[in-house]
Formats: sequence, structure tokens, C-alpha cells
Amino acid sequence: METVTADERVLSLGLSNAELSQIELVNGIATVPISMIQNLFSPFEYDKEVYKYCQENKLHFMGFGISGDYHVKSGEYSENPLTSHPLIRELAEVYDTSPYAILYNWAAQKRVMVISRSTQLQHMKENLEYRDVYLNPDHIRQIDDLYVPEEHDMD
Repeated sequence: METVTADERVLSLGLSNAELSQIELVNGIATVPISMIQNLFSPFEYDKEVYKYCQENKLHFMGFGISGDYHVKSGEYSENPLTSHPLIRELAEVYDTSPYAILYNWAAQKRVMVISRSTQLQHMKENLEYRDVYLNPDHIRQIDDLYVPEEHDMD
């Protein structure tokens, strides 16, 4: 992959679904440094070590799974446990927006690039509502406190 950066066809390199040991290994041998990590990132579960490493080393962190829709698509839940969570619903009412906008804004305020997946124009528009919301620090902390991966058994 590093060879394609030489002729500027590719401007930067990254890793996806990477653990901290893998990132450190690549950084230790790469001649072209990685600039982005794409990993699962949701209030219920994310790799805090990788997230912290990215923040400390100025790597972009791109999150997927932020909205929790993958729980329903995988058959794990019949209802999205994030968008139906009482706190997320309450905050959506407080900010007069959708649960998705709350979740995307939480991620964006944590300096995570948001990936939203939709094929429907109306959903795409709704997904962009997060830019119109600014969660106060107490609400960010409340969402952060949802982090209990053992409880949600997301492996």
C-alpha cells in the first residue's frame, strides 16, 4: 500500500478494525505513517485504548456502528438498543432532534469522524441533523457512562 502514495494516487493510509498492538506494529515498520483508524465506536462499546492512542498521536478516528443499527441487522436485538435507550430518547426530546442526531453528535464531539449508512434520502437528511446539535458536557458524560461492553456482550 505504501507504494501507491509515491505517485500521489493515494494521499494517506489507514487501518480498519485494528487493535492497538496491530497499530503499533504497523507504525513501527511503515515508511508512510498511517493517518486514520476506522473501528467500531458506540456508547456501549469501543476500544478505549485505540481511541486514546489516536487522540494522543493525532490520528483520525473514524467510527462505525455509532447508531447501533447493526444490532438489529445482525438479529442480536429486535429493537435498536441505542436509539431506544431511555437516556438517548430523553436527550433527543431535550434537544428536539432524533436519537441518531444525539448519537452522531456525541461521537463528533469526541472527535470521531461519523459514518452513517443509509440509502434513503430522508434518512440521509436526518442523519445530518447532528450538526445542528451541541450536547453540553454533562450530557456527553451521561452518554459516556453507557459504556459497559460486558453487559451488552458485543463480541
